[in-house]
Amino acid sequence: WMHSTLAACCTTNYSWNYATCVGTAPTSTATTTTSAPGLYYPDWLNTDEVCRNDNGQPSYMTGNPSLWMHSTLAACCTTNYSWNYATCVGTAPTSTATTTTSAPGLYYPDWLNTDEVCRNDNGQPSYMTGNPSLWMHS
Repeated sequence: WMHSTLAACCTTNYSWNYATCVGTAPTSTATTTTSAPGLYYPDWLNTDEVCRNDNGQPSYMTGNPSLWMHSTLAACCTTNYSWNYATCVGTAPTSTATTTTSAPGLYYPDWLNTDEVCRNDNGQPSYMTGNPSLWMHS
């Protein structure tokens, strides 16, 4: 994880935000004038796994819109939330329907813990419950 140069460190760890990491990103004034109104971006700060077009994207997305910004909601969801596409585009069942569509007895990969195990405790995330044929196993 250690690098002999700033450029090497930034390339390895922050390639998506390289200019900011090495200190060559435009100032906030320049970023504001080059905003991307109407384009969709993945909102990773919230847990609802959706794309937004409210011009609230982080500056690294505004600084590299061809990588992060999308002209349609479908394109943004396909690129960034393919595992939970229906939720992202707003066509997933409501939370009540998801709750009643549990998958008892099926195993899921528990990526939230560090013990690298599969569980069948019905504690899987909603996107797994919403698409058990992809995520759940008997």
